[in-house]
Amino acid sequence: FPFTPSNREAVLPIVEAVHYRRGIELTTMGCVEIAFKVDAGFTLVRDAMQVVFDRTRFHAARGHYPLNVTMNVRFIDHSDALLSPAYGAGHTCYIEILSRAHQPAWEGFASEVAAEWLKLPAAMPHWAKEFAFIPGITDHIHGAIGDRIARFNAVKESLALDPDHQFVNDLLRPIFLPTP
Repeated sequence: FPFTPSNREAVLPIVEAVHYRRGIELTTMGCVEIAFKVDAGFTLVRDAMQVVFDRTRFHAARGHYPLNVTMNVRFIDHSDALLSPAYGAGHTCYIEILSRAHQPAWEGFASEVAAEWLKLPAAMPHWAKEFAFIPGITDHIHGAIGDRIARFNAVKESLALDPDHQFVNDLLRPIFLPTP
């Protein structure tokens, strides 16, 4: 729907219905989200969604339902921010899976799905979502954007920002401050 000041009241409820999910704010959720560049035919998006369908069916056939809330897909334009998963030319797809927290098979399921998603071109985890338990994720991040992390660290150092690394937690330390 085209958004104009004259149709604001008609369009806003539709926009909120698409992205607003009141229920997930009421409970703790498990959430893994990966971003990757969109190809012209959206084949990669379809493939990423198919991974979730296939893994869900596999687990359901064994009586396990680790994905019990939703899969969400959204698209954004490029970003010039060095650490953004949408960095560089082209549109980016963010695909996420959500489940009520503490599902017995969640981390295994989410790791299986994420491992496949991370094979997609320029795939990166969403920084604000779960990713620490995904096997090999630190190496993947270094391989995908290690040069941009080095540029980020160089700028941070040249401006004397956070010289004592107070804003680097246990999750980010091996990514941003790898030991030689």
